[in-house]
Amino acid sequence: MNGRRAIIGLCALCTLLVSAIAAQGAAAITGTTAFTCTEKAGGGFTDAHCKTSGSGNFQHVAIAQDTKTEVTVTNETTGGAREPLGFKVTIGGVPLALGAGAINGIGSLENKVAASGEHYVSGTDMFPVEEVSATEGAGCKPFAFGNGTGSGGVGEPGIVILNVLTATTEGQGDAVKFSPASGESLASFTIQSCSNTALNGTYTVVGSAKCIPSGATCKFTEAEVTAAGTLRLNSAAGPKVGISGTLTFKGRANSKESYTPLSPTTVGT
Repeated sequence: MNGRRAIIGLCALCTLLVSAIAAQGAAAITGTTAFTCTEKAGGGFTDAHCKTSGSGNFQHVAIAQDTKTEVTVTNETTGGAREPLGFKVTIGGVPLALGAGAINGIGSLENKVAASGEHYVSGTDMFPVEEVSATEGAGCKPFAFGNGTGSGGVGEPGIVILNVLTATTEGQGDAVKFSPASGESLASFTIQSCSNTALNGTYTVVGSAKCIPSGATCKFTEAEVTAAGTLRLNSAAGPKVGISGTLTFKGRANSKESYTPLSPTTVGT
């Protein structure tokens, strides 16, 4: 009987050791990875963007590593309304602020694992920023840069065409970093008709900016982007640029499926 108890005790000890080792391995998995947010009773989230955990009808569904997912990027909030994306910079002591009413982008992403073991999201996006108007800078009218002839000039009014961007969470903590896929330029645009003529001209935005994900939305805060100093006007030594607003991600495995909210989530277990 004592021998049997000893064997049972040893087996229990082995089970505890295996569980402890597994827990250590799980704890080593860190980083920000993407999930889709789908409807399921008792799924653990209360909203369709998987922003708020609780007794709800939505759940995270894992996206397999190295599997390409089609993505849309908009400025629609959880409730479906559009939140303007703001842009602010001071040029020669004169503030200029723009607001974009509509963002409709497309791209793709994959979940990756770095050599360090960090889990991260890597993606490519391209989208126009539309319904752009000046919110600070009397009379200023923004135009897309380039008239379609390849020779520059003034393009469509109220539109800024962003260059192809990459998005990554690698080495970014709980943030998503957007930067140009090549070169330094995120976008170029032209400003005309400003009451203060010093603001008129063609500008290029260079560098990178980070947003903080919460469920399927990712928020830019003007003060934080400006303080980081990674987004500049015309050159890396140019005036600091701040942006504000929220992007919403949706994804699907292929064109036969519907888009569902896509949630970049930091994991540590």
